[in-house]
Amino acid sequence: MYDNYLKFNSSRKQLTRFLHGLFVLFFVFGGSLRSYSAEALKSAELSASPSQLISKNKVLLSTSVGAERAVVNSNIGMLFLKDGKVDDAFFYFTDALNETGMHKCTRTHAFAEANLAYIEVLRGRGKGSSAKIRNAKFCARELNDLYLESEIEILLGNMQMHQGKYSEAF
Repeated sequence: MYDNYLKFNSSRKQLTRFLHGLFVLFFVFGGSLRSYSAEALKSAELSASPSQLISKNKVLLSTSVGAERAVVNSNIGMLFLKDGKVDDAFFYFTDALNETGMHKCTRTHAFAEANLAYIEVLRGRGKGSSAKIRNAKFCARELNDLYLESEIEILLGNMQMHQGKYSEAF
């Protein structure tokens, strides 16, 4: 009778220790696993109005530096593009591209370059856009980032639709 009680009590202690360890792991180390305080927006995740998100990101832009600043610039550029303000989007994507500088094969650089190519097509100056898209796709493949590559493919399809190349767009 006492053997069963001791087994249950020790199992309970082990379970409590295990759960406590998991709590500490997620609570303490969860915040330090992020690489940037600003994460890249994904086009499928835009639920709030672009103007609200733009103002929040502009506040974040004033305090960010380096790679984080490039991510925030890219986010603002995407929000302006979704809002139909192509000239503002061009400015922020160019700034994001300049912020990445020598780090040519980063997620932010490739995304900004692909969006700049898309904006060139929207403006009717799509001659150099294919080289930018090729560079962005190459970078996405080098990074082995399937999500980035799919975003670039979506932009490429939109570019081809805008140019009237409907069969190539699909």
